[in-house]
Amino acid sequence: MQASQSKSYSAGLERKLRSNQQYLANLESRLQHEIVKAAPLMGSNLDALPTAQLQQLVHAQEEALKRARSMLVSIARAACTFVCTASLSFTVLNSQGKICRQFVSLCLAC
Repeated sequence: MQASQSKSYSAGLERKLRSNQQYLANLESRLQHEIVKAAPLMGSNLDALPTAQLQQLVHAQEEALKRARSMLVSIARAACTFVCTASLSFTVLNSQGKICRQFVSLCLAC
């Protein structure tokens, strides 16, 4: 009786192991997919992007930069009493797809 219970228990553990291995393989595959998707946002594999996607990326970064500048102005105005200087640097793609840094400095008389 104990031998059959042990075999049954062992078979159940093996099923769970296979199930967990499949789950891990699925997670690893999804993670790799997300890494590939996010790589261009971090400046990696830009040369592998088609021109249309590269242009979309440049446009998205330009729009994000505009929003960040607007937020900086709002924050600076809210935080200042007399004169406020704020600066921030952004890593962006220029129109040729090259990575460059842009520095934003604001001096506001409140």
